[in-house]
Order: sequence, then structure tokens, then C-alpha cells
Amino acid sequence: MAGRVRYQLPTGRHDGTVSNTAEVHLPSPSVSFADALSAFSNIGLDVVDLTTLLGSHTMGFCHCMFVMDRLYDFKKTGTPDQTMDAGLRASLQGSCPPHTVTPQNESGDAIVPMNLLAPHGPFRLDNSFYRSVLAGKAVLQIDQELASDGMARLIAAKFAVGPRKFRKQFARSMVKLASVHVLTGEQGEVRLNCRKVNSR
Repeated sequence: MAGRVRYQLPTGRHDGTVSNTAEVHLPSPSVSFADALSAFSNIGLDVVDLTTLLGSHTMGFCHCMFVMDRLYDFKKTGTPDQTMDAGLRASLQGSCPPHTVTPQNESGDAIVPMNLLAPHGPFRLDNSFYRSVLAGKAVLQIDQELASDGMARLIAAKFAVGPRKFRKQFARSMVKLASVHVLTGEQGEVRLNCRKVNSR
């Protein structure tokens, strides 16, 4: 992974042979921090894991449709999210003008970097995400809400100034995440190629 975070995972994990959207356990990008924490708690992960794994949002891009409410009509108030930095809001509004994206018109949906403060761009994992959050410059609502949770904010503050602490905990949390919903016995299969099911 970009950012030189290394960790070892147990081998021989069984993967499913059929993909089913009803069994997907990832929270929606528009979920609140509190709801995401509840979902994580249900699978044995905690606030440290959630805060740490959200740090992966220093990489990649998100679709405008996931930030439109923060930019123009936050929680149906008719105004932008006041926790968002004004400069960030202006920049995002330039990339995501109003009324251009709806759930019915996703084809015209632009993308924006998940972390505009990332010094190495959107392709490297580092701790700059936490500096963005603490400065009110997080793109997604769930990321900015991290700063409103007392424990998560303390963790974010440590990671913001401690890149090694972040990398070590990221590795630990990834290993914990990989142990969620592991199939056993006759369930699933150990894949010969991780990208596809084994030939029958």
C-alpha cells in the first residue's frame, strides 16, 4: 500500500464463492460517525479502530453526490455545513455546483480528492487526514464528525503529530478488520487467486 504501512495477515482465510450485496457490511459514505461506531461495535471493532481506519480517507476520491448536502443544504437547513472550513467549501462548490448531481443523474457526478491537504496527493497513505479533520477541512461528514467525538478527537490529535503511531495502529486495525466474519469449515474456499473464485 502506498505509504509503506506493512502488516502480516494469517494465510488460508476462506472467501465466499458468491457475492451478495445483502451481506455487505461497509457503512455508507453518508453515515454519521455515531452510526458507524455502532456498526463497528457490532463486529468487535472500537473507536480506536474506526478513527484509525477512517485515516485511509487521506487517499482516493469521492463523488460529489456524497458532499452535496454539506455544501448547500446540510440536514435540510437550506445552508451549508458550518463545521466545514470556508475555503474548502468554496473549492468543493467549484467542483460540485448545485443541482448538477442527483441520485437519478449519477452519470454527471464529478469526483473530488478525499483529502485536499494531502501533501503527496491522493495516492499515498499518511497522517495528513487528521490535520484536515482538526482544521475543519474534512470532505465527508463522517470524517468531520470524528472531531466532535471526545475520544476520537484525542486519537486524531495524537495521529496528527505522530505518523509512526498512526501507521502502527493502522496495521493493527487492518488485521482486526480482516478477522471479521471469517468463514470456517466447509464454508467458502481458500482462493488460488484472490481476485476470483476457484475453477470448478
